[in-house]
Amino acid sequence: MENITGRFQDGMKIGDTVHHDFEMRVPNTGDMMAAENEMPVGGSYKPITFNAYLAAVVLTRVGTQDGPISVNLIKRLSRRDFFTLRDLLDNADEEGNVESSDTGPS
Repeated sequence: MENITGRFQDGMKIGDTVHHDFEMRVPNTGDMMAAENEMPVGGSYKPITFNAYLAAVVLTRVGTQDGPISVNLIKRLSRRDFFTLRDLLDNADEEGNVESSDTGPS
């Protein structure tokens, strides 16, 4: 499975360094389940929170920092950088050239 690379406009600050480039693996079902398991218990499903936890699971590198990347770092991203990350997560199958014949329930 191929990794996907992207670039933050505003960057993710880790220590004293602001990183702009990132890499993540294409999420699979196990990654989505792991993200659900890491989310706070209770309440209803929150897509933004889920995507933040999923990103924390699949990010393999931000700048010179190898993963895992904490969800607390993801929470500090600008809106546009979070949306860049979220959009890549949503389109990971296409970006990673991973095709699936499963179209879900009919």
